[in-house]
Amino acid sequence: MKSRLLPQTVPTIYELVPASAKSTLNLVDVMVAYTDFDRPFATAPGVPRQTVELLRQGFEKMLADANFVAEAKKLVDWDGASFLTGADLQKRIETTVSQPPEEVIKRIKEILKETE
Repeated sequence: MKSRLLPQTVPTIYELVPASAKSTLNLVDVMVAYTDFDRPFATAPGVPRQTVELLRQGFEKMLADANFVAEAKKLVDWDGASFLTGADLQKRIETTVSQPPEEVIKRIKEILKETE
């Protein structure tokens, strides 16, 4: 996903890295996922899809409200524009947690060993 803070012509790492480096991109996904997740809101398992959609729509309306944005900017380090939609966050979480654990753990250990 492209940053809303940068010109859309600025390429992402996914656009720059060759296909042969896919395993490295998978690792990057895991290592930087927390920056995407930030302060997520979640519901309990089994909530009807229609209810989830209503909650997501309401949340996005709140994030677009000028009064909310102004107050939020006073309280937290937020630009008032960047956030993941519920669907985008769900997709990002699913991608992150579906990485082959042994591959990711092995590579993280290698990186940490290199920095010693």
